[in-house]
Amino acid sequence: FSTMCSQSKLIKEKISLPIDKFSNPNFEIMEKFISDIEKNHTSKLLAYYHKIMANGGGTTKFNLIEYLNFNPNLENKKIVWREFKVGELFENIPVKNKISKLDLSSDSLYNVYSSDSANGGIIGKCNNAEFKITKENPKFVIFGDHTRALNIAKTDFSVTDNVKVLKPITHNTNVLLYIFTVWKNAIPNLGYARHWKVANNVLIKLPTYENGKLAFEFMENYILNLKNQTSKFIQSSKKL
Repeated sequence: FSTMCSQSKLIKEKISLPIDKFSNPNFEIMEKFISDIEKNHTSKLLAYYHKIMANGGGTTKFNLIEYLNFNPNLENKKIVWREFKVGELFENIPVKNKISKLDLSSDSLYNVYSSDSANGGIIGKCNNAEFKITKENPKFVIFGDHTRALNIAKTDFSVTDNVKVLKPITHNTNVLLYIFTVWKNAIPNLGYARHWKVANNVLIKLPTYENGKLAFEFMENYILNLKNQTSKFIQSSKKL
């Protein structure tokens, strides 16, 4: 019975966690770590789904959705796939004050986004935020010109060069993740070159209802099911 778990043993148990400069648990890093795992698996599963669609997987009902136990409430709504221009989904917001890397400071308040794909595109912090998060604009999308990286900004921020700031047609994070995957798959990798001109002109095929409106509910539920399956996969993997 010495291996059985008890409250007294749990209290004495030590675990390793990341800490901040004040030696407190760094919850921000831990949250981002889990978020990155979810986003990575979601992107891979979505890419697999679009591969199935490209190989004739069907137009309104397909095996992957059945596998993910897709929301049955949507099965009676016919889905029509239609192509959209990027300009129909995102508004390109001009950047007036690009932050230099020399102006970055770890002690400042506001995130600075770059074209980098690491760390959610955040390269550092600055004292002044050009873009403000408001009730009307609770989220912005950051497009990394050199990397094709797509990230969502939820707090006031500024950007460096080689970045496009976009105002999305929807602020639903799950729907944006769906659109990101479709969009990025349509952008050819040009290496370390600017991708915006190509990215801005590709056509994105998205689900709509018969009335022509984007099927936001369809996309959101699809991502939610992917996240649910990802969570189950992670939990089952821990038991192996």
